[in-house]
Amino acid sequence: IGTCENEGFMVASMIVPTLFDPNISVETIETIFKNEMMRRYPNLPSYMRDAQAREAVRAYVQDTRVNGLIEAGSLFVGDSFVAWPTYAFALSLSGKRTCTYSIYCPNSWSLPIPPLVESLEGNTFYYELKHRPSISRRPDFIGTDHADDLTLMTGAQHTGKLGLLPIELSNEDKIVADTMFNAWSNFAIFG
Repeated sequence: IGTCENEGFMVASMIVPTLFDPNISVETIETIFKNEMMRRYPNLPSYMRDAQAREAVRAYVQDTRVNGLIEAGSLFVGDSFVAWPTYAFALSLSGKRTCTYSIYCPNSWSLPIPPLVESLEGNTFYYELKHRPSISRRPDFIGTDHADDLTLMTGAQHTGKLGLLPIELSNEDKIVADTMFNAWSNFAIFG
């Protein structure tokens, strides 16, 4: 099971358009974080949500220029919607029932374990892809975004195509793609 370094740029562009306002500010980022806390934890007292949002701003905002704020917001959205739930699911598959997020959740967050997962045995492998494919069209400061791994794990290094679209991967892309392709193939064959 895996995620990309920044899962949120594409997702945020669909659900948080204010993140891409050229006049974005740290206050806007904090509001975005508070809104997500309210959506996720409607019964949490507002003072706790506000404190968690402030802590998330401290953790995510490394650069207060526009690109830095967009990066921080998209990282938060990606972690919230994709990376954390994926990691929690990987932990549940490995037999660990609870994940604790010190920044995002004031208390432990337990992922409900589906009955099928409870019956599974074996190793669980989790990866975070940090290699940005050379064909990515997203801004450089975003890094690896949601679905960038598809280019590297579908055999495009052998076919020169992503689906029906012709693509040309760099040599570094091909090395990473071979590694991912082999890992996923071994998983499919051997479990």
